[in-house]
Amino acid sequence: ISNNNKLKNIVNEVVVNSDSWEAGSKEQKIADFYKTIVDIENRNKQGIEPILPYLTRLYEADTAQKLLSVLVEFEDEIGLNPLFTFSPSIDFVDSSRYKLYGSGLSTVLPTAYLIMENPQIITLYQGLIGQIQLLAGISEDIALKNAQDIYTLELLLAQNSMSNEEASKIENVYNVFTLDEIEKMFPSVDIKSYIIELGYEDVEEIIITDPDLMIKTGEIFSDENLDILKTYAIYRMVISTASYLSKDMEYAINAFNSTFLGIDTQLSEEDIAFNLVNSVMSSYLGRIYVEEYFSAAAKNDVEDIVNEIISKYQERLENLEWMSESTKKAAISKLNKISLKIGYPDTWDDPLRNIEIKSYEDGGSLLGNILEITAAQTKYSKTLLSEEVDKSGWILPPHMVNAFYNATSNEII
Repeated sequence: ISNNNKLKNIVNEVVVNSDSWEAGSKEQKIADFYKTIVDIENRNKQGIEPILPYLTRLYEADTAQKLLSVLVEFEDEIGLNPLFTFSPSIDFVDSSRYKLYGSGLSTVLPTAYLIMENPQIITLYQGLIGQIQLLAGISEDIALKNAQDIYTLELLLAQNSMSNEEASKIENVYNVFTLDEIEKMFPSVDIKSYIIELGYEDVEEIIITDPDLMIKTGEIFSDENLDILKTYAIYRMVISTASYLSKDMEYAINAFNSTFLGIDTQLSEEDIAFNLVNSVMSSYLGRIYVEEYFSAAAKNDVEDIVNEIISKYQERLENLEWMSESTKKAAISKLNKISLKIGYPDTWDDPLRNIEIKSYEDGGSLLGNILEITAAQTKYSKTLLSEEVDKSGWILPPHMVNAFYNATSNEII
């Protein structure tokens, strides 16, 4: 609570002084991003308008292959893919490199709920789907039919997905496939061209985390199923952006979460705005937080404490009677290779440096700002396959209250 209050004070001070910040500065971006969140009047006035051009392009795709091409365009332009994609992530086997991963079409409602086939869940979820489509301007009779069709599709996908228990075992999710093998899973479309158009022309192998789901995705992706694929893509596009559009969209999702998941989201508009700023602009907030609340001397003090703990741990290892000398040597070697990430990084990265954030009065919008950010993040992600994993990178912002040992990278954070 104390930390959040400090961060809220930072945001409030930045917003109050918004006229004094230089264009492109971290303070200007925080202030204008915050303004677009709390400008409810303009958000409601625009309604579904900011994403209508994208929905139209999905609707106008007249073959399954053209639908894939639209998905490629969306990734490039706005960083969103409403159906399925492939993306780089750290290799489960060799954490020093990245591999390309894919799983296939996923569901909006968690698969565990879908496979229950509980009548109450079905009614609630189809009600949400229908309401989202009504708010998107779809007529009531079509929205009702679409809700039933989308639920049927998600149930089929859930029935062909790994359970959470199965997916928790690395041997189940680390499945290496060649492009030729993946091509055989998609008899009705040219999936190889899709992967190349996404920017992965040099990839020879892909890790498929759920082979059965990918096979089912390949069966579904055909001209015969084009209507439901487009309907599902439009639904996913709307629901993934709903919180950044009009408030009635946001209320519909919050009401569903409150009823179905028991999540009470009765937050003030200021708290909602702060949480979104803290999520999207954590790198900037962290820098200001450090400047005001965490000095270099404090950082050095904590580093000294951790180094002392490591030193004592080495003494204990050296004096263990039950451990062999070779095991002690290996343990101490690993101990000496632990990297420390205390407080904040020595050099600051700026993931939003090439992104222009605009308020509504400057011709921007909340969704427009979000899409600027997601597009940049997606473009950056696609460069990672040719890079080694940067283990000096930080996975948490400086102001997040947390401390742990990260076994994957042998580091104390």
